[in-house]
Amino acid sequence: MSNFWGRDDRIEDGTALRDLEKKVHFLMCQMSGTLTTRGGNQIDMPDDMCNDSNEVGNSLPTNL
Repeated sequence: MSNFWGRDDRIEDGTALRDLEKKVHFLMCQMSGTLTTRGGNQIDMPDDMCNDSNEVGNSLPTNL
């Protein structure tokens, strides 16, 4: 699976599937501090995934 950690270009912007992809990227980036490889190295998230995460994070309600 090539570019597994990146944005899937087959998914069109503005679709429900793209919104779901952004939410999954948000969760993955939130967990990135605890995710490690089998060798114990921290997993670095690609920029496009972090951009999706920031977009979701900026849209979260502040009154929770």
